[in-house]
Amino acid sequence: MRLLTVWLVSLLLGACVKPADRDPSPQSAPVMGADGKSADEENPGDDWETPDALPARLSGDPRPAGKNDLVIAPGTRLPVTVVHIVDADTVTVETKETPPRTFKLRLAGINAPECHKERRRTARGKMSASCRSDDEAHGHASYLHLKKLLDGKAVTLTCKTVRGSSICEQDRYRRLLATLWDGAVDVNRKLLEDGMAMAFTKYPHDDRAAYCEAELAARAARRGLWALAKDVPGVLSLMSQKTRAWYRKHDELCKAALQEAKRAASEAAKRAASEAVKRAAPPANPPTKGN
Repeated sequence: MRLLTVWLVSLLLGACVKPADRDPSPQSAPVMGADGKSADEENPGDDWETPDALPARLSGDPRPAGKNDLVIAPGTRLPVTVVHIVDADTVTVETKETPPRTFKLRLAGINAPECHKERRRTARGKMSASCRSDDEAHGHASYLHLKKLLDGKAVTLTCKTVRGSSICEQDRYRRLLATLWDGAVDVNRKLLEDGMAMAFTKYPHDDRAAYCEAELAARAARRGLWALAKDVPGVLSLMSQKTRAWYRKHDELCKAALQEAKRAASEAAKRAASEAVKRAAPPANPPTKGN
């Protein structure tokens, strides 16, 4: 009888405990962001934005374009207007079509220092985010630099495309991986030249050699974030552990990319010289009659 009484008391006490007071399993109580979505993964820029699980159609395989995709014909640049700057490597653009479409872009091949953000409206009245202060050193200054360069400006866009198609590739946060062009100026590269970002060697990029070259020049001249300390380790000490982790192999990867670019340029020069010699050579004598 005593055991039965203890069991009943325990059962009643357990029923009185609120669900939030119980020990949840990892699956039943994920960490939640301000928008009510899971916030377990790396923040892309807006503090309340979280990644969606990418469906198979975004895996890199050829596929039909969807309504949320951007398609750019090979060898062309798409005219857009920059309507919002989130931070120094994330912006929102609007297309020129009617009605216009809005896309968030992750500037490909670079990584700018992170900043703390606050909710702000875009030029089109939609809620987004913008830098308000440093998270990593120089994060807010880099944001202000890009804002001065591009905010409200008409530019053109190229993007990394899904394999076998003209569909712009997206990252896990649904941002297009893109390069912005202000006339003939590669804005992504200019941020590196100005010392506002680092060449992002964590992932492959077609212009890695050129971007590494731009960053190394800024480092040597101590422009932008590279003036924060007397040497590169000193600058990295002002960045997050995550940045320091991917940057460990940065110089090695840049060196390899620059060497490969040099080799490719040398081979191209040899081929061009060989073709020039062939074009300059006199035509072979035609065979004479009777031979």
